[in-house]
Amino acid sequence: MKLRNTLAISATALSLSMAGFAGNAYAGSFTTTLTLSPASVDGINRVVLNFSTNSTTGTINKNGLINWDLELFAGTTSLFRDTVVSGGVLQPSSFGFTRSIDFSFNLDTSTLTTFDNDVFANRINANYVGIFYNAFNISANQLIICKNTNGVAIDDNGPGNCPSSTSTFTQQTQQSQATPEPGSVLALLGLGLGTLAVKGKKQA
Repeated sequence: MKLRNTLAISATALSLSMAGFAGNAYAGSFTTTLTLSPASVDGINRVVLNFSTNSTTGTINKNGLINWDLELFAGTTSLFRDTVVSGGVLQPSSFGFTRSIDFSFNLDTSTLTTFDNDVFANRINANYVGIFYNAFNISANQLIICKNTNGVAIDDNGPGNCPSSTSTFTQQTQQSQATPEPGSVLALLGLGLGTLAVKGKKQA
């Protein structure tokens, strides 16, 4: 009876541990916050990029993204949120165009090196009513944010919609989710099986 109970408890613990690993769908989910100085168009002073990838090392580009959301803040107010990639699929822009994007992030140094949520944002869609922001960096620490209003091409939206000057930014990245390497899972499995074997010998 003791052997049976020990086996059941150990097996349950092992199953729960493995289930915890299985629950992590991606190798990593990250939040990168860019703090701007001076503020850009509409007082935007913070850019937040939430993204996930199956990669664990090296540099990922746009093809390595599973999800990517970009959110723009003026102080504590969220002015705009853009779902760029969802489930590994590039999403159309909110004003109805299939878009091209740019993205590069070094997983080893946790450094965002390139981003652009719509490379060809300077287009016209007369049927679109609303505001679309295009955010992109032009160097390691400088970016521009442009504003598209009611489907009018960015360059035609009037003074101030696409600043002639850039904003300098600092960045900070936090990893909110990580899946252990396959070797870790195998090690846990071996540990669990070893525990079962030892318990069995003691009860024999």
